[in-house]
Amino acid sequence: MCVYKIQGLYAVGVYMQVLIVQFGSLAFSTAPLTIDQWLWCVLFGVGDLIWGQVSCDATTTNPS
Repeated sequence: MCVYKIQGLYAVGVYMQVLIVQFGSLAFSTAPLTIDQWLWCVLFGVGDLIWGQVSCDATTTNPS
């Protein structure tokens, strides 16, 4: 049950970021991104998550 709450919080965070970037121009001084810019953001974000997992796994010692 707790996992679903955490996933829900992440989803709300992503949703709010999209709304702020796309529609918060006056309040937050942002400009809407094109689909290409959104895809690059997603690519870099996913790449960072993968790299973080790889580096974490590489530095974990095997106790056996």
